[in-house]
Amino acid sequence: CGRFRENPKMFASSGKNRYFVRVPEKHESGITWKDAWLAPSLPEKKIIQTSKDEFLLHKVRQYSTATSQVWEMDCFSAPSPVRDGLARPYFPVITALVDNYSAYALGSWLAKPHEHVPDFGGNFAAELKKLKLLPREFLVEKPELAEMLKPSAEYLGIPVKRVKKLKMMQEFRDSLKNCL
Repeated sequence: CGRFRENPKMFASSGKNRYFVRVPEKHESGITWKDAWLAPSLPEKKIIQTSKDEFLLHKVRQYSTATSQVWEMDCFSAPSPVRDGLARPYFPVITALVDNYSAYALGSWLAKPHEHVPDFGGNFAAELKKLKLLPREFLVEKPELAEMLKPSAEYLGIPVKRVKKLKMMQEFRDSLKNCL
């Protein structure tokens, strides 16, 4: 407070997207602190590790019918928490497949948040096996989902396209909220 009284302009921003911080400097005699205006560092890009279930995907490719449909796919937190036994409640991750033309919900599955990414390939292949259909193309909004979907989609020969908005998926999510 005393330094601010002496210099009221101390917290006047020195530029856009810069923040006043105290930065430590190490010396032989110890640590001293200095004032600095710094821009936030960019977050590290996460590498998403998913596996594809080649055995199940081979069965899917062999026994499924190719269609001209375009499917939207998204992952999001469920609107309501769940609890396994006496464990702490959590919000499961819902992965859903919706037809881009009719908004028909083709399939979905739930996963625990910490199991969603590692189990994605197997859950995805199992869902396609139940459907016995393959789309012409997958539309996704999130770059992380595109990365997770890519290995399995490439194996099946189905392109994955990123879009700004999944219109039919939003209808699915709205109807899900209304049901719960």
